[in-house]
Amino acid sequence: MVRQVLLYSPNPTSTVGRALIARGWSVQVAATAAECAAALAGNRVELVILDDPPLGAAKDVVAMLDAGAAVPRLWLSTWPEAPVHSGRLGVDALVLDPTDVDAIAEHADRVLAPRPRRTSTGNLFAVGSSPSLVPPKPRGE
Repeated sequence: MVRQVLLYSPNPTSTVGRALIARGWSVQVAATAAECAAALAGNRVELVILDDPPLGAAKDVVAMLDAGAAVPRLWLSTWPEAPVHSGRLGVDALVLDPTDVDAIAEHADRVLAPRPRRTSTGNLFAVGSSPSLVPPKPRGE
């Protein structure tokens, strides 16, 4: 199955799009937030890749994505503070080397992989070394 990807890349010389196309993916490139909006309105997109945009531009595109249908987001960044901001930005994955196309494809596949449903209906509880968390006792004891 061909992956339908929207690549938001303010840098017109980005090699990420060409590398993903060479892997058989269908990639539509958008250089502005307006182009992203148009691409999302007219096409089925499985993944949005933010290719090292400035943080302000990334925030604008993510805000636009938040207002629409849920689409996974992969942020490619060379910015040293990106790990701190990735959670606040609301991306599903972060790749710190935008030139490593193998890592980009691997992260994208992981984000898009189907996740198994939970088979147990029992309560979930944390286990580990935290003394404040004690597993619940079964009823009737």
